Amino acid sequence: MKILRKFLKWMLYILASLIIIAGLFITILLYINREDLPPSSDALYYIEARDQTLYSSEQKNAYIGLLGLAPPAELDQWQAGKKVAASLKQCSPNSWNKICKPLFEGELKITPKASEYFSNCRKEGNQCQALSAALDKPKLLAENSLLLNRYQNLLSSDYYHQTTSINIQAPLPSYQHLIQGQKLYLLQLYTLATDDIKPLLQNDLDFWRLMLKDCDILICKMVAVAGVKNHFGLAGVFLTTMPSEQKKQLLPSSWATPLSNQERSLKKSLVGEYQFFSNTTDPQALEFFYASDEAPNAIEIPFYRLTSQLFKPQASLNLAATMYRNTERTATLSFSALAAHKKKAPQPAEKIKGNFLYNPVGRLLAASSEAWIFDTYSYRITDLEGIRQLSLAAAHLDPNKDIQNQLNQLPYKNPYTGKAFSYNNNHKTINFDGLGKDGEFTLSVK
Repeated sequence: MKILRKFLKWMLYILASLIIIAGLFITILLYINREDLPPSSDALYYIEARDQTLYSSEQKNAYIGLLGLAPPAELDQWQAGKKVAASLKQCSPNSWNKICKPLFEGELKITPKASEYFSNCRKEGNQCQALSAALDKPKLLAENSLLLNRYQNLLSSDYYHQTTSINIQAPLPSYQHLIQGQKLYLLQLYTLATDDIKPLLQNDLDFWRLMLKDCDILICKMVAVAGVKNHFGLAGVFLTTMPSEQKKQLLPSSWATPLSNQERSLKKSLVGEYQFFSNTTDPQALEFFYASDEAPNAIEIPFYRLTSQLFKPQASLNLAATMYRNTERTATLSFSALAAHKKKAPQPAEKIKGNFLYNPVGRLLAASSEAWIFDTYSYRITDLEGIRQLSLAAAHLDPNKDIQNQLNQLPYKNPYTGKAFSYNNNHKTINFDGLGKDGEFTLSVK
């Protein structure tokens, strides 16, 4: 019995000691984390770079038209977009279900045949071409005329600028409908007179390059990348149905324009990402993020209060801003330098300087977002120049002559290597191997 009492006594001592040590450690931790940091030079760069452009009321903002893409047929697209934008500005944790969620319900419907086409028709040619050939195109376009017309309205936009707050509360625009509208629009290629083909291609690519230049958040930038790839892929499939001597006459001037520095730049999108992170870390946004239908339990309340004290918003924003600046610099590298950068093995996150006990939650978040992950955005964007050059090469080939010899002679080359594209004689395709995810791009030669 004495041994048991002695054992319990020592266990109580040990437990009490652990509690005291834990209490002292938490007290020290809270003392170290009592204040946030001021904005760093990188953070100030993104704060000062926010878009202050004043746009004319007569200019069309594609973002407003995009918000009006999905509402029911009885609503005017631009008026609906303005209404949605105005309502989004009122979104808060308390008004989400009442004000914001209904704005994205009851969206326009597309026909099952169109859904099948959208799902199965990819940039790679054979399957898409077979699907296109089997479609009753006039009927499908007529049945989905609302989406087609609204997409065509977007093509007259003058700029793209997100007018609503960039934060976790704001729902995303209907990017899915946007891509679907593009596929309907390009399906018209098969129904048009020859003289109308070039303007249609010009209008479509001009719109997507406008978005690529103006997007103020990364997801929008990547949607624009997808739109440009779709354009060249679907146009390339269509051009295989045309006589080789006629293809060159159908190419719009935008195909001949190289990817610009503005289109490659990630600055505007990363300014938006900084703003998104900043808005997400304000108290109201955190309240929304942690909101639950059930009351928090006795464990959740102290845990949330402790972790919120160990997360310093501005110190975390400073870490993010440094990573964004490095990503932005990578995006400005020449094509050959970017390819060399990609060949380096992914480096572990750079050791974060400073006291490891300060802002531990923010430091963990920064360590999980290694810079090379953000570099992949640069690769996807610059791949578009290779896709553009490959598409031009395909349009200038005569399938009755030696393909590889023609590719060697043409001025259109892989921008990363400066070498001619390769021809796959077995599959009758020419290929471009890009740096980004799903970077391989293939076009049929017929």
